[in-house]
Amino acid sequence: MILRRLLPISILAVSLAISAPGQTNSQAPAQSPAAAPAAYPDSLEGLQQLLRDILAAAQAGENQKVDAFVKNLILPDHKAWFVRVFGPEEGERLAFEYLKDLFEFEGRTRLLFTAAARQKAFEVEVSRLTQTTEPTTQYLNTILAAMKEPQPLYRASLRRSEARNGVPVGYFVYADGGFRRIDLRVLGALSSLPPPHRITVGGTVRRFMLIYNVQPRYPIDAQMAGIQGTVKLRAIITKEGTVRELKVVSGHPLLVDAAITAVREWRYSPTLLGGEPVEVVTTIDVVFTLGR
Repeated sequence: MILRRLLPISILAVSLAISAPGQTNSQAPAQSPAAAPAAYPDSLEGLQQLLRDILAAAQAGENQKVDAFVKNLILPDHKAWFVRVFGPEEGERLAFEYLKDLFEFEGRTRLLFTAAARQKAFEVEVSRLTQTTEPTTQYLNTILAAMKEPQPLYRASLRRSEARNGVPVGYFVYADGGFRRIDLRVLGALSSLPPPHRITVGGTVRRFMLIYNVQPRYPIDAQMAGIQGTVKLRAIITKEGTVRELKVVSGHPLLVDAAITAVREWRYSPTLLGGEPVEVVTTIDVVFTLGR
């Protein structure tokens, strides 16, 4: 009964608070949601400017703005787009792969830009691939040739000014008035492409290919217990140079989580086999030493 009497008063109080612009509130105002990203033209310059704006937001720590950019990189109606561009049979296959990729799309894409901003990889390199421009690999030629409705495919990477190689950020298409990111792993599901290659490489070789790494935080429990040592991980490095499918080979349980958290953010130069990107199976050692 008391609740019934108080409820209209509560609603009235909320209504007055919203409708009275002249009143001040002692509490700090909530952060306004990030504005929708501006429109960018379908051109090399348009994609370059978009990537620069995302990097600028990541560098400034504007997380809501970065999230808005990342969400806008998703194909609005991915199934319809893939079926229209690649035909019903191939389109259905690619749409299914894209849907599976969406579960990790936002987190993985956000990490690409935040890691690049921390690394100061602000040099944006973009190329536009079409069936008439002879891409550098047969792999990409096959993807473009499979399109029933030809679409330009953009390739982008981010590079530090003093670095020779950039960090790939994926492939982009222009659909529904904006640039959309598509992972090469999705396009690799085409039936006309050979099965994806995967090679095994020793950990020593892969260390030389490492272009960005995050040092693990030493767990406080491990420090207090005087625990140190090496955590050995088995990892798959994707064609884009990102780390996935980490599995623990050995290491103290108190050090494992910190090692995995750090290694997930590492980036490697893509590995090419005969000019084609390949996945790499390797081992990664993360060393924890007290007093360092």
